[in-house]
Amino acid sequence: PIILADTNRDGVASNADAADKAIWTTIRGAIFLPNIGDSDGRCPATGNNGDPLSDTEIAFCNDAAGNILYAPEYLAPLRTLPVSGVSNTTYGTVSAEPEEHASKVRIFWYRGPKGSESYAANWTYVPPTLRFNADALTAGLTLGVDGRTLVSSPDSWDGTIMIRFSATNPAVNHTADDVVTLRLAPVLTHHHLQRVDRLISVADNGQMAQKTFLTELDAACAASGLTSSLTLFNGTDIWAQDFFEPAYASMPGPKNSIISVRVHLRSAQQARTAGRQLFTQPGIRGKGVGAYNGAASHPSALGWREINSGGNIETIPPYVSKKTGKAYPAGRVIMAKHDEYLPSDGMLGLLQAQWGGIQEPLILQGGWLSIGHVDEWISFLPKNNSTLGWTISIADTTSALDVLRKAEKEGNGKVKARSTPPAPADFSGIPGFGPDDNITISGLLADKHFIKIQEKCQKYISDSLQTLLDETGVPGGDVVRIPMLFDGGPADGGLGTGGGLFGNEWGDDGTPPRYGPFLANVSPVGAFYPAAINGIVIGQSYIAARAYGPVVNGTDIIQAAVEEAYKKANMTPHFVNDFHSHHLFGGEVHCGTNTLRDTSAKWW
Repeated sequence: PIILADTNRDGVASNADAADKAIWTTIRGAIFLPNIGDSDGRCPATGNNGDPLSDTEIAFCNDAAGNILYAPEYLAPLRTLPVSGVSNTTYGTVSAEPEEHASKVRIFWYRGPKGSESYAANWTYVPPTLRFNADALTAGLTLGVDGRTLVSSPDSWDGTIMIRFSATNPAVNHTADDVVTLRLAPVLTHHHLQRVDRLISVADNGQMAQKTFLTELDAACAASGLTSSLTLFNGTDIWAQDFFEPAYASMPGPKNSIISVRVHLRSAQQARTAGRQLFTQPGIRGKGVGAYNGAASHPSALGWREINSGGNIETIPPYVSKKTGKAYPAGRVIMAKHDEYLPSDGMLGLLQAQWGGIQEPLILQGGWLSIGHVDEWISFLPKNNSTLGWTISIADTTSALDVLRKAEKEGNGKVKARSTPPAPADFSGIPGFGPDDNITISGLLADKHFIKIQEKCQKYISDSLQTLLDETGVPGGDVVRIPMLFDGGPADGGLGTGGGLFGNEWGDDGTPPRYGPFLANVSPVGAFYPAAINGIVIGQSYIAARAYGPVVNGTDIIQAAVEEAYKKANMTPHFVNDFHSHHLFGGEVHCGTNTLRDTSAKWW
């Protein structure tokens, strides 16, 4: 007996796959997908009594939860060659090994006419006890395999499975068999070079600031060439970037095609109920679009720690490490630690476990920021005339101070340092970072503590940048420096020894603190002006927050400097007002949105 899979990764199982099919390597070996979508929208959000299902229950239901096939297009191909000369009593079996991981996959047998493989009803589930008769063995079996779950930890299953095809002649008590090895496709996060298919945010729910944000965001999307309409979550958690991380898994398809599924990773924050919408909101899951709750249910995901938000998961585009020589064909994740505290093992462990670290997270220091997400000071932009095809963009306090000093030198020191827009009539937010809006350019530059903050922040930024430069080989001259200033909360102005705007104590209910831990002797900071670095890359367009800096002769000089920086990088910037919707609450445009990007890139 002979069983074949797509070992050579050309999208079909054929005789060309016979060599070394039982040996799986990163460059040769069959791949299969986690088929965890919700094709028919059948998965409920409430029980029979109308009560909401628990987090575990809503996540349990997906296309692969049972033994019925809903989406045959996501099966990895298997076939057995016709077995000749068998007796009428000979029977065959097909099973997955090792036994402890067999339940993580499903095997199906196609019993329909040729050309009708897309009809799910033509496929029959194959339990290990199913016996194929002599006629089926003589004809050869058309089979498919999919996964029920993800690889979730470096210490557990690595996604490898062996499919054994056995033929037994009971008359002579003889069994012959053959095996083929497959591995579950890694779940990969997106990088900024991938095309944006859909932009996601949160509905305004009657809030005027959010309504303004969405209106301007919609216009910026249209100007960026995005034709799909905004997808909106509901609820009061406006941080669409933070309660989930869009990801995908893919495998080779016939005729050089790519077959892929989307997997929305709920953030590792058990107390963050907005993540439930990945499972409960109509239209989020679907055929080939699933969601995963494993990180949120991990013991280390207790509470709502900001370190575990999706904004603390970004991805370097594809490169080869200059330090180790390791290739990252799908890009590499970056995350921030807070002092020495790492993100939850629920998410960090999942990312580390994918194919032995195909996007192994690179950890940077974020303990100097109030929120502490990597998207607060780092991004990546396309750069077509470079070796890598991309470059680093980074927050830069030096260039921002230069803008203000130039204005003061030219006699504009009495201009207000900020041109804050009027607050909406229904606004009742918290005080923003930094001094009041009446301070002038000269007053700001004369504030020695404020200047010291910029110097300290620039040191932390420069340390991160050097790590990225050493790792990726991006030339320093290619780095796009985006003007940005920082400030702390009203307690002590930030980066001193006081409490800052956000506390880091445990909650009264015994849950972990939302913020921190921070670096020793540091009261952390946030953006003084709305931060353009925290924006959305859509091809050669870039959507960012409007700066509301000093207005000199009718021009917002911080805004103009930001715009100039992006235009020099061949990006076309589009700006939106997020001042009262997001900025005053510690985030910007990227924080308030998310993107579903193209999944067709070949990474194997």
